[in-house]
Amino acid sequence: MRITGLALVPPPTAADCPRVTPELLASVLARYSRSNEGLAAILSKVDLANPDASIDRILKFVDYGHASIGGLTGGLAVALDGVSMWLAYKIFDLATMADGQESSTRYITMDAANIPPAEELGIPADLAARWRELNARAFAAYHAEYARLDALAMAEPGRIRLPAGTAPAVVARLRKNYAL
Repeated sequence: MRITGLALVPPPTAADCPRVTPELLASVLARYSRSNEGLAAILSKVDLANPDASIDRILKFVDYGHASIGGLTGGLAVALDGVSMWLAYKIFDLATMADGQESSTRYITMDAANIPPAEELGIPADLAARWRELNARAFAAYHAEYARLDALAMAEPGRIRLPAGTAPAVVARLRKNYAL
């Protein structure tokens, strides 16, 4: 598990943490919430000496909603890498100030391969096989519905209401959003 804290103005005890502007913090975390690559990989592409250029590069990648950016411009940001979605959820569930933007999963690959082993989650050995089978069925249903909706969006592009002249990469992303 990897936990990284990002502070707007790190105290002396966090001097080794990246120092980011509120806008860069929001942009990095908006990107993080839509990616499987992890915080370290995203930060490796950021020029801390030129935050505006880094923000422009991040925002060029994906159209971010105002809530994604606005909801991330204050407070303490914590990124959790290498943990299950369940553990991340429980951590934010216990934090009374969670606002809904902390765990956007629209762009995260939903697959059984991303589920930690049953024993890692404390599931008793006698229930582990049943738990794995239930998850396999749930992911099979998810993938089947995703494929159905994606095919529908391809067959009937008007459903996703694309503006004329939309770039192919944006079309693919918006079609994926429709399926999700």
